[in-house]
Amino acid sequence: MNRRLAVALVSLAAAFLTTEATPARASSPTPDAIVRHVRKAFSLSPLWEVKVSNLKPAAMPGFLAGTLTIQAPQGSQAQPLLASADGKWYFVGAAYALEPSPISGFKTLKANTDSPPPPDLSVSSDGRFAILGTPQNLDIDPDADRVSKMKLTGVPFAGPADAPLTLVEYSDMQCPHCKRAHDILKENLGAYKGKVRRIFKNYPLTNLHPWAYRAALGLACAGKLSPASVPAFESGVFDRQEDISAATANKPPTIVAAEADKALKAIAAKTGLAAEKFARCLEGPEAKSLVEADIAEGDRVGVSGTPSIFINGRKTRGYEWPEVKAVLDAMSLR
Repeated sequence: MNRRLAVALVSLAAAFLTTEATPARASSPTPDAIVRHVRKAFSLSPLWEVKVSNLKPAAMPGFLAGTLTIQAPQGSQAQPLLASADGKWYFVGAAYALEPSPISGFKTLKANTDSPPPPDLSVSSDGRFAILGTPQNLDIDPDADRVSKMKLTGVPFAGPADAPLTLVEYSDMQCPHCKRAHDILKENLGAYKGKVRRIFKNYPLTNLHPWAYRAALGLACAGKLSPASVPAFESGVFDRQEDISAATANKPPTIVAAEADKALKAIAAKTGLAAEKFARCLEGPEAKSLVEADIAEGDRVGVSGTPSIFINGRKTRGYEWPEVKAVLDAMSLR
């Protein structure tokens, strides 16, 4: 099979392009024709806005690539879109090239920056077989592999630097489950005094939580200005989570940012951070770089939601204390 062969992966459906009265098909797909078909194929509400944009030649010959955006009251969702140049087919999904797989005799899907991460699909070199699933290498320790992808030095932490257990928590400070996880850890980790180093990583879910990214910037600034202030700043934000959410509910983005920043500055002052330096940091590029680095790291280690807790690289199945304690104890025995 040619290494440059591309495959179109369908996340929703592939369908014939039709029109209301079935006139002769144009030689190339039009955004309006695709929008009309999408509305029918997926029974979208007439109240929702549907748009196809940026159609241009794709890397895969014979196709155009663009973006399908659906705006509903609950929020906006954008998906990659492929349309055949003859105007007959479209895919709500992305195309990926094939590249050699670590498994002899197979090829796998190549990630690219213009599309979502590809599914774990391996295709035999003769094109006769495909395996849907992630190949696991028995020579690689998954816990150690995840740890190798984490930045664990030069970052703020709580607990002894030489603790035998390192708990890394990827969290979103607007997330109610993250607040509960924070409270659970704060209440129970004392039983492991001297044994656990705790590191907080920002992983704001901006599609769900409008002020979470501002809070992440605030925590990054706290860590930059005074690493020792991070636990107190984190607790301060979680303690005021409901108040900030109430003040920003159903507000436009500019008001959300202003209200969140007002609360964050008050928390910073209470934590002992210099007001002017904190305000400058919130608007500066370094805090954003730190947050984006945490998010990218979370993606590398397999974070798919918040909170996600790892102990010496082992991911816990949730954040309730019996599970966290079980993993702490299991990793203590290694």
